[in-house]
Amino acid sequence: WRCSKCAHTWNTSVNNRTGRGTGCPSCAEYGFQPDKQGHYYAMEIRGPDGHWWWKGGITSNVEQRRYQLETSLKSNNMHLKVNIVEFITFEKGKFAKELENKLLAIDEIRVNVIEKFDGSKELFSLNPIEYARNNGLLIPKELIQTRIENWTD
Repeated sequence: WRCSKCAHTWNTSVNNRTGRGTGCPSCAEYGFQPDKQGHYYAMEIRGPDGHWWWKGGITSNVEQRRYQLETSLKSNNMHLKVNIVEFITFEKGKFAKELENKLLAIDEIRVNVIEKFDGSKELFSLNPIEYARNNGLLIPKELIQTRIENWTD
């Protein structure tokens, strides 16, 4: 695909362009933008019998991402609850992406599942932010703001 506004080119399926209405990843006014504020989140996925997985990832809107995950789970017949446990706000989203890449590369904290849903490739056996904090993976505090949220219904 080639953007008519900025001429950026990228590869994606027709379904991703038409089904979800995604646009240019370089100049779109929605989605994750590395040069704008971004968040790295830790969410807990729970079933009726308790904790199933931890989900870590990046987004520009944490609550919207939680909703997307829960909706994807339900559309795949997995009626699970997604709770935002905490998130880190970065002035520049590229720092959130760097943290995500570091955490996704650590095999011993990753969980691989046969279930398929949006985000199923970014699951962890523990809170990825807590792991990053305890293992020196976070960048200097001057560049980030941390918010811990307990979200309940």
